[in-house]
Amino acid sequence: MGARVYTGAATPTTITSSITNVSTSVTIASATNWLTSGQFSVVIDPGLAGEEKCLATLSGTTLTFVTRGYDNTTAASHNSGAVIYPVPTAIDFSEANTHVNASSAVHGITGSVVGTTDTQTLTNKDLTDSTNKINWSAFAGKNAIINGGMDIWQRGTSFSGIGNLTYTADRWFTETGGTANVTQQTFTAGSAPVSGYEGTYYLQYATATTNSVHGIDQKIEDVRAFAGQTVTISAWMKATAATTITVIASQFFGSGGSTQVDAGSTTWTLGTSWQRYTFTVAIPSISGKTIGTGSALNIRFLNLTNASFTFQLWGVQMEAGSVATAFSRAGGILQGELAACQRYYWRENWDAQTTYAIFGQGSATSTTIAYCQTAFPVQMRVKPTAIDFPAVGTYFQCLDATAGGATMTALSFDVNQTTSSLGFLVATVASGLTQFRPYVIRGLNSTAAYLGWTAEL
Repeated sequence: MGARVYTGAATPTTITSSITNVSTSVTIASATNWLTSGQFSVVIDPGLAGEEKCLATLSGTTLTFVTRGYDNTTAASHNSGAVIYPVPTAIDFSEANTHVNASSAVHGITGSVVGTTDTQTLTNKDLTDSTNKINWSAFAGKNAIINGGMDIWQRGTSFSGIGNLTYTADRWFTETGGTANVTQQTFTAGSAPVSGYEGTYYLQYATATTNSVHGIDQKIEDVRAFAGQTVTISAWMKATAATTITVIASQFFGSGGSTQVDAGSTTWTLGTSWQRYTFTVAIPSISGKTIGTGSALNIRFLNLTNASFTFQLWGVQMEAGSVATAFSRAGGILQGELAACQRYYWRENWDAQTTYAIFGQGSATSTTIAYCQTAFPVQMRVKPTAIDFPAVGTYFQCLDATAGGATMTALSFDVNQTTSSLGFLVATVASGLTQFRPYVIRGLNSTAAYLGWTAEL
């Protein structure tokens, strides 16, 4: 039912010709102050035996009937000169009162009204902005999986013949008794499984040698994560041929902690096209458990068939609740995702735009040793436990700005001086340093020069 409109200044008038009970229009003598837009109700022959209410519209002085015998009156014949005027009717008031008291099926919607302060669960609601869809990839914190979009590859983009517990794309490591090939792959234009997502890469895992276990994992810090809650794991996957993948959520209580607990598992059968798979699992409580160093909630994607296979992985998400929502990065934007990865590992690379890269600066403590500091881009999870770099003598020098550079023979870090935000490097050369003179550790003119810091779980 459309809304009715009225004006308080409309004057009573008369009809200029007689009408029957089925007439669809009539001309009125005057339309002074009557509304000429919208619908309204009128009364004809008010107070007489044939009183009738009608729903009508007006154009000029022509009144067109939308409904005859309106509001429980009966359509009737009326003589020329019958009195007619607009009048609110009982329907107007009853509908208004019904609306005031209604909590569902109002304003043309199906279901309950969403309150501004009431606690309610939104179901099947599209949240829109000026582009009609909210960019879920910008929402940080919902997804517990870091680098689920496979955006960050600080350690490299191709790993051949690697074994167990080898990190590839940031935060992702292999779980295998054999060897595998893990590579960064690029979506071709229009082939990404989620339209409009600005990500570029996905991960490909292929067996190099087969064994009973092959797959890739991520450890979520720490085992307290989601304990006692229901979570949903989702991922976009495909394979070069039909492949089964077992997804396992496990609680690792760390060094000195309780025995590992497998929270649950499921098996997905991958096809050759991208498809989103989901798994809802109840994570056990950790009540009564001992939590050691490096505890984690581990998510594992494993093939247990002892066969050759190749699968692709993208858009991995773990979130609270039993519903898989649209994929988003743990760090929100790409810069936030990089920072989240760097909390566990960060690598400084030789910059192709400069002649040399400076990896640390400090001073010599003897003719063979220089101590140099480097600031981390983010505070790491803990003090780094290891560093990685290419051949020292080929790619690094210990440089004095006035006396030139000395080829390094070793590079390490002082664990006692290093913190979670500041690295303390130890550069060793055969001879030639001057004690207390300033020195820097620089990478030679090669894209292969890099220095990585590890604080993984």
